[in-house]
Amino acid sequence: LACAKDAAEAGSEKLSRPLARAASEAQMTARESLLSRIRSSLGRKPEQAPSRLPDPMFVRTEDTPDQRLQRFLTALHALNVKTSLANSPDEAREYVEALGRGKQVLCSSVPVLAECGIRGNASDPATADIGITGAEYALANTGTLVMFASEAKPRKYSLLPPLHVAIVRERQLLASIDELFMTVRMPAD
Repeated sequence: LACAKDAAEAGSEKLSRPLARAASEAQMTARESLLSRIRSSLGRKPEQAPSRLPDPMFVRTEDTPDQRLQRFLTALHALNVKTSLANSPDEAREYVEALGRGKQVLCSSVPVLAECGIRGNASDPATADIGITGAEYALANTGTLVMFASEAKPRKYSLLPPLHVAIVRERQLLASIDELFMTVRMPAD
């Protein structure tokens, strides 16, 4: 019985291969026909290679640092984000200390926190009340923080605690993602 079944399956495979080949050829013909019409509409011949795509055009804004900061704050407030501007590292530390009083505070190992004297008292991101990090950049037009994860800057510090505080220097504030890609050519590397 098993031999008869195998033979029957083999016979159906032999019959279906020519049908599959014919269907494939018909598809190729339809595909080539469609591509030929597209080439013709573009004014190209079948053997002609497509033209090179233009370089991406990035939009550079010419706003002042104050205008950029105002756009960033406006975008953050539209997202219901609480902000605080510190005029010195001491002011930043005092703000974070007041915010974290009586709470479990987790800090990433980034230079900006050390420069401000900001220290945490928690070691487990899952139980921390507040996660404090830096950010590589901030985007003014969307209120976005650009954070590159690493061993010293794990994403869990900003994602697991219910409250995330990011310390960002004004010089890290970019106008948009266009400026980010002009500044950092390959952000994923």
